[in-house]
Amino acid sequence: MKEITRLFEIDIPAQERIDALYLDDETLSFRSKNSGDIVMNTYNSYYCEAVYSLNKENTQKFLDSLQASWDSIGDIVEKKFRSPAGLDQLKRHCDRNNIQYHYEFIID
Repeated sequence: MKEITRLFEIDIPAQERIDALYLDDETLSFRSKNSGDIVMNTYNSYYCEAVYSLNKENTQKFLDSLQASWDSIGDIVEKKFRSPAGLDQLKRHCDRNNIQYHYEFIID
């Protein structure tokens, strides 16, 4: 799995959070990786991750919906979705454009 671009990052003693777009075998995923005291107090675990995964067909639909190529997707996503709410905005973009994703919440 290769990180393409970061949408949001916070690194304070209570929480580390990285929201980013990833590429894995010609499919995209949007992930929020979280650790720290806030996660421990909320989930009784030091680490959690929210993952929105697209299959190949929906990855292509996502690229098409943004008129993006593999070379431009990082820049386009960074310009349109870079914010603390970037993952929610990506999810809403997928919902509006009938782009299916698989959601998984991982507590480790």
